[in-house]
Formats: sequence, structure tokens, C-alpha cells
Amino acid sequence: MTIEIIKFYEVERDVARDRVSGTLHIRLPEIGLHIRGIFALKKKDYFFFSFPQKRGFDRSLSQEINYSTLFFEDKDKHIEFMTTLRRDGQKFIEQYLLENPNPLPPIPKANLKQPVIQQKKSKESAQEKENSETAHVFSDLQESAPETKKTPPIGKSASSISKMNWITPPPRKQTAKKITTRK
Repeated sequence: MTIEIIKFYEVERDVARDRVSGTLHIRLPEIGLHIRGIFALKKKDYFFFSFPQKRGFDRSLSQEINYSTLFFEDKDKHIEFMTTLRRDGQKFIEQYLLENPNPLPPIPKANLKQPVIQQKKSKESAQEKENSETAHVFSDLQESAPETKKTPPIGKSASSISKMNWITPPPRKQTAKKITTRK
């Protein structure tokens, strides 16, 4: 089976632990099939590859299960594919690491905070807009609403609650707390 590896997308690199993880984009020229999201992990000299998976819940087993989104019906083809992928993928990733010796910069976290002055201005303008809209809506509602009767509260009345016999529970046992300290 021939595999053409198109690109390795690096996700994480830990130089101290000699670990790289990412995904591969491959093409099977015999079928004309592109497969993305093949997980690749390199730990020192060990390489691990796995097919893209989805997580689901199996009700008969009552547990979460990972479902492969791609599999071969013929087990021999699957074994041949994985051996070819391990051989070619390892070479491709090692070549990628030689060409890109520096790890990718970390993904920046989105700075969602605005400066304090802008926050205050935007809050004030939003509150003013909201107040004007709600005042207009309430005035329309009050004009069009018919008079309503006051309904009694749902539940027991205050007089029936005061007549109930309350039983106080027995006091809880206080256990001594064991405190250990380091010497």
C-alpha cells in the first residue's frame, strides 16, 4: 500500500522531555482519498499513530467509547496500512523536526478584557439604552394591561404553619478532629 504524506501539523513540542505531538494529513493515491487528523506522537525514539476518533456513549455498556471514523474491513490491509504509516510517518516527522528545530510559539490566549475606561463607557451606554427601551415597553404594557385581582399565595397559610408541631432533631455527635503535622 502506498501512502503519500502531505503535511505534519505540530500541536505541541516539549524539548525537555523530547516529546512532539500533532496530526498528519495523508493521501492514498490508489483510492484518491485524503485523510486528515491522524494523531501522531513522538516520545524520545517511540512513535505512535492512531486514526481520527469520535467519542460517544454506548448505552448497553453504560460507558464512553471512542469510535474510529476510519477503518478497513480487511484486517491484512489494516496491518499493511499501519506498518506503512509507521515507517513513512516516522521518516516524515523526523525530517520535519530537522527542518524546524525551534518549537512553534504557544497559542496566544484571546485577550477578551477591554481597558477599564472602555468597559465603563460601554457599560454606561448599554445601561442607558436598556433603560430607555424598558421604560417605553413598561409604559405600553401598563396602558394596555387590564386590572388584575390580587391572588392569594400558593402554599400553606401563616396560621396553619404556626399550629404545626415542630420536632427538634437530636444534637449531632462532635468527633475530635485528628490533625497531623510534619516534623
